[in-house]
Amino acid sequence: MVVKVSKPEINVREKISELDKPSGTAGQAMLAAETPQEQFNLIGAGRRRLNINGALNVWQRGTSFSSASTVTYHADRHQSYNSNTATGVATISKSTDAPSGFGSSYKLQVTTADTSVATAAEYGLYHYFEGQDLQGIKKGTPDALPLTFSFWVKSSLTGKFVVELMDNDNSNRHCNKPYYINSANTWEYKTITFPPDTTGVLANDNGNSFHFNFWHGGGTNYSGSSLQENWGALNQSARADGQVNIYGTNGATWQVTGVQLELGKVATPFEHRSYGEELTLCQRYYQRLYYGAGANNAGYSNSYGTWHGTTVPMRVAPSASGSMLDYPGAHSNRQIYNSVVDVSFTSVRAYIPGQANQNYIEGTISLNAEL
Repeated sequence: MVVKVSKPEINVREKISELDKPSGTAGQAMLAAETPQEQFNLIGAGRRRLNINGALNVWQRGTSFSSASTVTYHADRHQSYNSNTATGVATISKSTDAPSGFGSSYKLQVTTADTSVATAAEYGLYHYFEGQDLQGIKKGTPDALPLTFSFWVKSSLTGKFVVELMDNDNSNRHCNKPYYINSANTWEYKTITFPPDTTGVLANDNGNSFHFNFWHGGGTNYSGSSLQENWGALNQSARADGQVNIYGTNGATWQVTGVQLELGKVATPFEHRSYGEELTLCQRYYQRLYYGAGANNAGYSNSYGTWHGTTVPMRVAPSASGSMLDYPGAHSNRQIYNSVVDVSFTSVRAYIPGQANQNYIEGTISLNAEL
C-alpha cells in the first residue's frame, strides 16, 4: 500500500529573509532576559532607577560654584570628591547643555590644573545609598543580581574613564569598569553591566552602605594594577588604572546626565520622575528652610523661637547652619545670628538672645543629613 503525502510549497528564500528581520533593542533585551523578573523590569513595570536626581535637575545649594576644590555637594545627592592632597580646582555648574530628552547636566570645568597628581590624590563624583534601599539587589546571597549602569557623558578629553561600585559595609569591596569617550565635546551614551556579588550583605538600615563613583583622576596609589572588573576585596591600585586625568588639563570639561543604576543586565530607557518627586527624595538628605520666629523677651535673658517643621522627615537628625538676622529693640539694629537648637528629624527652632524689647529672627536654615 502506498500513501502519498503532499505538503504546500515553501519559499526557502523568503523564510531565510524572515530570520534576518531585526527585533529592535527592546526585542533583543527581552530575548536576552533569563528570568520573568528581568522581563518584568524591561517592560517598565515598577520602579527601575535606584539612584536619586539622575537627570541632574535638583540643585538646592545653588547652580554654580567656583573654586570647587574640596569634598562638597553641589548637585543634590552628588558629591564632588577632591581629596586633601589634590590641588586641582574646578568650577561646578548646572548646565542647560544636555542630550535630547534632558534639560540639564552636571558640568565640571577645570580652572587650576593638577599636572603632577600627588600619589594619594583622588578626584571623582560620588552618589551614596542607604542599605535599606538596596535590599532588592540581594547582595551577599546566592541570589545576588547584576546591576546595569547607564548615562550620557560629554568631555573635551577622549580616552579611558572609570566607574566604580563600592560596598561600604564590607571593608570596601569594589568592582570597577571602564568606559571610553571617543569624540571630544560630543554627547555619548554609555551602558555598563556589573556582575552580581554573592559576598557581603548590605545592612538593612539608613546608613551609608554603598556608592558609585565616576573617577575624574587619581594618583599612582590608584593605578598600576588592571581594573578589578569582578567584585573583590579592596585593591587600591586597581581602582582607576588608565583613567584620564581630567584635572591635568586647564580648561578641560566633563559633563554627565541621565544617570541610571538598575537591576539586571540590560539598560532600559531612563526613568524620568517629576521635579517635585525628585526634589522630595533629595530633601530627605538636605533642605533649606525659611525661618521666622519672634518672642517677647522682656524680663528674660534669652528665649527660644517657635518650632518649624521640616519639609519632609529627614534621614537622621540633621546638622544645621543658618544666615539669620536678629532684630533686637523693636526690629532695629539688625545683627547676624546663627544659633540653631533643638534639631530633629522633623523640626527645628532657633535660639533668640534676650533683649529689653521684642526680638525677631528671620533667615534661611540649611539642614544636612547626607550620608
